[in-house]
Amino acid sequence: YFSEVLILLKYSLWRNIMNQDLRAKFQTNTFYYILIMLCVLTVTHLTSTLIIIFGDLEGKEIVITGTLVMITLIGSFGLIRLTKNFKLLQNEMDDELSQTNFGRETKAIPVDRLGIVFSILFLGNAVIQLVSIYS
Repeated sequence: YFSEVLILLKYSLWRNIMNQDLRAKFQTNTFYYILIMLCVLTVTHLTSTLIIIFGDLEGKEIVITGTLVMITLIGSFGLIRLTKNFKLLQNEMDDELSQTNFGRETKAIPVDRLGIVFSILFLGNAVIQLVSIYS
């Protein structure tokens, strides 16, 4: 499998275009990475919320705060980067596929902007949780 990917990559670089099979594989993998990142961020924020509501945080605020801030920042920046990569892969679509209804609609999806919106939502949730911890 890996040797096939290398052969396709060399051929694509020689022609100065991305092989569409390779693009489709990268796009599918990137989509799954985005879903994994969203799941990790969601579970982290839900867990933090449950800890804040039901846990005794007396003297342990900094531990929860540090974990929440690190996961949120790394996850948000990672989500922005993954959605940007996804948009770049969409733009590598060849002309033949771009002319179809599927191609036009797929290229019209503002995935990179959605990544920024989701990151802002997670950052806002983290700020609300931090205010709850220290109030």
